[in-house]
Amino acid sequence: MAQGNFMDKFMSEFQDELKKNAEESLTQYINKYESQLNDIEKSNDKLMNQSIDGYHKQREKLATEMDSMINKKLADSKRSFESKLQDIDDEMLCDNIYILFNPS
Repeated sequence: MAQGNFMDKFMSEFQDELKKNAEESLTQYINKYESQLNDIEKSNDKLMNQSIDGYHKQREKLATEMDSMINKKLADSKRSFESKLQDIDDEMLCDNIYILFNPS
């Protein structure tokens, strides 16, 4: 009977040691995976922020280019309009001079 108690005690201690080692191993793996997950989340946050910054810079660049294009087109239109007005003024001046020197 003493041998049976010894084996029971030995098996109980052995099972306790296995359980303790398994729990420690599981805890180590959980900590490792949590650390990896945190690293992935940080990396994703960094990449997302870079993407957002890139988007805003691209949007700002496009807005600046559009503003420049609009200003150029407005300036071209203004020059064209002023040129046409000058042509009309010149024609009217010529017509008025002709009328002054050629009375009917």
